[in-house]
Amino acid sequence: MPTNPQTNPPTKPVKEPDPKPTPEIEPPRPQVPEKDPPQREPQRREPPPPQQDPEIQPGIQEPPAHDPNRPGPPDIIAGPAV
Repeated sequence: MPTNPQTNPPTKPVKEPDPKPTPEIEPPRPQVPEKDPPQREPQRREPPPPQQDPEIQPGIQEPPAHDPNRPGPPDIIAGPAV
């Protein structure tokens, strides 16, 4: 008795999946405490004295009230924009 190919499909061999490679597990390493650098006082250097003319006072200097060499009112100098 002939077999009907539509009712009996050809059987394929079942292929087993490839085994996954096991990842190499590194053994846990013991915790090594970090070595602290030796505690020592940082060298402190005195800042150099300011290089200024001793006649000039430090800080904001007032401009001269009026330049005698220029006639007319003094120029208005605008301050920094805020």
